[in-house]
Amino acid sequence: MNGLFPPLNQITPYTHKELTLELDDWCLEVRHDPEQANRYTAKERILEVFRANSQALNLTELQLTTLPNCIGKLRQVTHLDLASNQLQSLPESLKNLPLRFLSVANNQLAEIPRVIGQLERLEELQLFANAIAQFSHRLIGLHHLRVLDLSSNQIAVLPSQVGNLRQLTHLDLSDNRLHTISTQIGRLRQLTTLLLNMNQMRAVPRAIGRLIQLNHLDLSDNRLREIPIEIGRLQQLRELNILRNQIIEIPDEILELEQLLLRRDGNGVARAPHIPLGIGQKFRPQTGP
Repeated sequence: MNGLFPPLNQITPYTHKELTLELDDWCLEVRHDPEQANRYTAKERILEVFRANSQALNLTELQLTTLPNCIGKLRQVTHLDLASNQLQSLPESLKNLPLRFLSVANNQLAEIPRVIGQLERLEELQLFANAIAQFSHRLIGLHHLRVLDLSSNQIAVLPSQVGNLRQLTHLDLSDNRLHTISTQIGRLRQLTTLLLNMNQMRAVPRAIGRLIQLNHLDLSDNRLREIPIEIGRLQQLRELNILRNQIIEIPDEILELEQLLLRRDGNGVARAPHIPLGIGQKFRPQTGP
């Protein structure tokens, strides 16, 4: 990656001194404010990354309310961790970074920042524990994204745009307000983990039966009365969690999946359909969480 993105001082006259001055100005924006000390801590971390030409920048747990625009000058950084701050937005200058990993988890984002949609190299995006209310179309250009964590937000609808994220292997939408999921989720053929627990879903789209690589599906703590028979097509499925729903009956086709660990307590299951001879050894009902 360094061959593609040489150190900043090789492509511009930007110097350590200039970076220091810009960071000092950013720190002085909050004089007599408790945040100022944390901004100086962030300044030192940024300068160290600049000096070392490091690819990873960690600015976690500093209670920052903003980031300096000059962070976009660190063009060798591929891994940026901004978790556990108080950020409500991100600077547009981030688009200059060749980021593969970005975490803005546990902040105060009310929406997915526009600049994230311009990070075309991104492979992992962590946005959990914010106040995001919509799954944004801004994500559809992230063609290399493999891991997306939007858990613990306020998303109610998963729209059709999710079907554009074809490289996703891990999608976490747990602990939101989901009641509607587009059938386009069936286009995510690389998905191995899908976490939809702790939502408000009354139904699961039958298109989930097209997720042929799915290994782990969590539907627990919803309002489901049934689960689609199409889940029985998922031959790679190893764990299905339907704890604490209102499911009355589990289709035979699901029970017959080889090596399936089924977690199903806390439902209104009146009966489990007949399990054919020889399937009982493969079907392992789990009574705990």
